Amino acid sequence: MAESLVAQAESGGPTPARASSKVPGRGVSQPDVVIVSAYGRGNWLASELASRGWKVTLADVTESLGEREPEDAEGPFGLLEASDLFPSQKTRLQDEGEMVNVNSGFAVWLKNGPIECRSELSAYQFDGHSIPKAVESYLRRPGLPDKEALRLRGSLAKLPFSESWFAHFVHQVPSTVYAENHLSLKATEAAFPVFSPFSIRQVTTASATRGLKACQASGVRIRHKARVADIRLSGRSVDVIEIEDDQAGVERARSFVWLLSSAETERSSTRVAKILFPHGALVPEWFWARYRIDFAETASWPDDQLAAHVVLVEDPYLPWTHTNVIVLRKRAQKGSYDAWVRLPARVRTEASYLEQIGEVMERALSDRMPLFKPKTVGLPAEARVPLDKLGPTPTPVFSWQQIRRYRPRRLTNLFFGGPEYWPFLDWTGQYRTQNVIMTQLEKLRAIWAAQELKAEQRAARGATGRGD
Repeated sequence: MAESLVAQAESGGPTPARASSKVPGRGVSQPDVVIVSAYGRGNWLASELASRGWKVTLADVTESLGEREPEDAEGPFGLLEASDLFPSQKTRLQDEGEMVNVNSGFAVWLKNGPIECRSELSAYQFDGHSIPKAVESYLRRPGLPDKEALRLRGSLAKLPFSESWFAHFVHQVPSTVYAENHLSLKATEAAFPVFSPFSIRQVTTASATRGLKACQASGVRIRHKARVADIRLSGRSVDVIEIEDDQAGVERARSFVWLLSSAETERSSTRVAKILFPHGALVPEWFWARYRIDFAETASWPDDQLAAHVVLVEDPYLPWTHTNVIVLRKRAQKGSYDAWVRLPARVRTEASYLEQIGEVMERALSDRMPLFKPKTVGLPAEARVPLDKLGPTPTPVFSWQQIRRYRPRRLTNLFFGGPEYWPFLDWTGQYRTQNVIMTQLEKLRAIWAAQELKAEQRAARGATGRGD
């Protein structure tokens, strides 16, 4: 096997990575930040940083991770426009696919009726399901958790589960962390902001191309169809990374953002995974599987008969997995929905089991909507594509014990923002994580500016001394 460019650099051999303000062999200035992304995760962050004067390179490694339909990476949820998010984050999603507003907001459909968080009937529904005002007040708190939110959460955790279950539910079901129902308030980071305006995005195979073109138009340099082959450290900092694409070469930058999970990193490059995740990749215990459901076209099926997004719950007192919780998400075609269920990761290779889940789900939906004759017309990718071609799931869920043990390598100029860091398995969770990263990058830029100022002052004093 040919020696990698980074390995050549380490051995003193030829390499394009020279100490220069230019990226070797590419004729452009060295970027301030290189973002390693997949499935469009880094598009907003790259564009936002470019609008703030950063020189940004985005390496899109989606194709190196396996064969996936765009809906698989979109996940079961959508975007809740929480008060701490930027308007530009929704705009960036609109560049890539049609946004469908869910007027009733985040909705849970129990056997004895729905709970719609932004409906005109919300107050009546909360009362009808005996959800205490304390739970509603806690969930209505805007923005990120503060001391008062933590205090309220602690008091809710002491309530009987029959009273606090909805708070546990909106902590656990959308989260990237799984815990038993009654432990969810303690084990997960934050409550899903269910009272915020809610929308879902309908993506196609063209969405990814549109997203990268929009990034490029905002001044971001794109490395298309990339794979990160190697990485070199200098002490506790990243020096260069080697990227393979149609113009293979190394990227030297002042900072790096890593938006892949540890398992996705391992899929792309075992060498890089060993460097960034020396304790090994975090293998999820659960994943969300996507089925396709078609409802019979009848005269009684108006477009607003079923919300564009709804979470069906059979029994709130049973584990919120398998077909006890089914997330229905509307597709572009009339009467067609994606149906998502959370399953143990160990069944990803068991096609017959996945088929059985589809049959059970079809019966559960028929019990709720007998007139619309739901039919399972598409099985998850895990049942159709060999696992070696499919790659890691883009919708992983980890146990809370796993997340507490998760220890990537700590580096001064590389910021992790993969699924292990998201509070929720949706765009809201991704964007909250990226907002933190952007704040860290701006602090780093302030340090660079201070260092450069001191260097200029020293140089000026030196020039003055030589003049004397």
